[in-house]
Amino acid sequence: MKQRLLIVLLSLVLFHTGRFSISAQQGLFESLYILKMTALVRFPADRLSGEYLIGVVGSPDIAAQIERSLTGKKVGEQTIKVRLFDETSGLSSCHVIFLPDQYSKKLQRVLDAVRSKPVLVITKGLGMAREGSHISILPSGDKKFEVNKKAAEAVGLKMQDDLLRLSTVVEGGGQ
Repeated sequence: MKQRLLIVLLSLVLFHTGRFSISAQQGLFESLYILKMTALVRFPADRLSGEYLIGVVGSPDIAAQIERSLTGKKVGEQTIKVRLFDETSGLSSCHVIFLPDQYSKKLQRVLDAVRSKPVLVITKGLGMAREGSHISILPSGDKKFEVNKKAAEAVGLKMQDDLLRLSTVVEGGGQ
């Protein structure tokens, strides 16, 4: 409930101030979702040190907004750093990869680039988790996320029960 209230308040402020473009607003909401989700996913022990790298594929505007929102924040003891990726090389060094909906056609290439690595793949849009992403942010509805728990577990990620309760759990795709 608190999360929904925060999102509603932020959207009202952003809508009325007109300070942000639509893509900047989108990036702000996505950064909030990503930050909340990262706290609800457990990584293997060897991924709990160094920088916490969030990769954004293809969208400089969204990457810039996520960077402004999250750089310097922490996940556990790890400081978040955000990086834009145009292609798939280097993605396996990320903790999280965010694939905006307009780049969803690249999902299979992203999954191939991080195959068997403990990298959380977050997408936007209905059905993306069935295609293999670990979490997909949905456009609307009671459940705001789809989670592919089996695909996440296959690469060594553990979804906490709180995330699963907020989500629709689906199967498919996989790595």
